Amino acid sequence: MNGTTKGRQDSAWSKGARSLALSLLSAALLSACGDSPEQMIASAKSYLSSNDSNAASIQLKNALQEDGSLVEARFLLGRIHLENGDIPAAIKELQRAFDLGYPKAEVVPLLARARVRGGEFERVLADFADVKLEDASAQGRLLGAVADAQLGTTKVADAIETYQQALVVRAEDVEAGIGLARARLLNREPEAAEAAIRAVIAHSPDSGEAQATLSDVMQVQGKPEEAIKALEEAVRLRPSVTAYHYALVSQLFRGARHEE
Repeated sequence: MNGTTKGRQDSAWSKGARSLALSLLSAALLSACGDSPEQMIASAKSYLSSNDSNAASIQLKNALQEDGSLVEARFLLGRIHLENGDIPAAIKELQRAFDLGYPKAEVVPLLARARVRGGEFERVLADFADVKLEDASAQGRLLGAVADAQLGTTKVADAIETYQQALVVRAEDVEAGIGLARARLLNREPEAAEAAIRAVIAHSPDSGEAQATLSDVMQVQGKPEEAIKALEEAVRLRPSVTAYHYALVSQLFRGARHEE
């Protein structure tokens, strides 16, 4: 091994060691931010308000190491996991928060949504289809998750009805509106599907998923140019979503727009 190669390896090791040391120091500092689990939760909320979910997650885990019965910490950690796409962890923490008695209006819609994303459709229907929450907004979000579970079990007519109920309660619920459009499309009602998804776009024009759904509707209606335009908008709004890029490339190939 020559001196140059050894020097590079030593430099790389040194950088890696410094990075590890900084990470450990950061975790230690976060752990020491509060003298009590309650202060750690307060610190986590502060991090969440500045969109630093990683630091918030560390604080919540530290608090739970001190006291595993802290129901608010369980709920907040479950919500972070759900937002980050760690569905098994989200289900675990949200279910624990539910079991510990966290307010149903807050935890039930998120737990139902997490189980839907985990493909637990039958369990969602068994546990939540008949649940009535006093808070109207929470009930609307729950109904949207139940409708997704119905759609996942091919109960399309039931899903359409439940999506409509959700939208009566929360007229601008993006997930319920998108779900209704997809259910209409599966039910071979492309015009109704278009009306549903355009209603979503009208009140939530920054939803990339709504634009992607509009593209599907346009494709079924035999309007490839409008389908491409909608996907281009989805990519513009959410450039990090790889699926939108793949779908756009596929549609461009179908239209023989190879250079694009």
